[in-house]
Amino acid sequence: MSVVDETGRLTLAEVGATEILEWLIILVVATSIAYVIYRAMERPRLRVVETPQGQRATLRDTVQYSLSIPILVLLWIAFFTVILSIADNGLDAFNLAVLPAAIVMATRLLAHVNPKIAHELGKAVPLTLITLILIAGGVREENALLDIIDELAEMGMSGPALVLVFVFDYVITALWYWIYVRWWKPRSVKS
Repeated sequence: MSVVDETGRLTLAEVGATEILEWLIILVVATSIAYVIYRAMERPRLRVVETPQGQRATLRDTVQYSLSIPILVLLWIAFFTVILSIADNGLDAFNLAVLPAAIVMATRLLAHVNPKIAHELGKAVPLTLITLILIAGGVREENALLDIIDELAEMGMSGPALVLVFVFDYVITALWYWIYVRWWKPRSVKS
């Protein structure tokens, strides 16, 4: 518990169980959400199975991927937007609109090229921000957070930007599937 003394200084009177439990819950929830988010982003989402003709995606898996990826992209971008908005990092609304999409797209690209690097990128950003918030106490003040939320709500995304954000994963996955899974991988196994 903190108290303000007669000189106006904030001093620590005593640490209570409530404060510890509050931070425990915040840490567990924030880290668990970050873990689920980056684990979901770090690998190709289109499932392939071994068939007599080689690795293939089933119709069911292709439909599931096609329907789920816009929802996942929205959730991933929303997560990074929230974390970046809460952290007192000096980012303006424009950068808070751009960076989450760029982080998700970079992680998704790397998921198809090198899942280990995708894992590191997907993990580094949210865990670093959570750590900075905890260590520096760096959260935006309520008024600044409300202002940035208002600015984000007023900001639009151009048509090409929306197409890029939502089509990017489909294009990367299609290239990965047809070039790597169907063409490159069978040839490298024969060699």
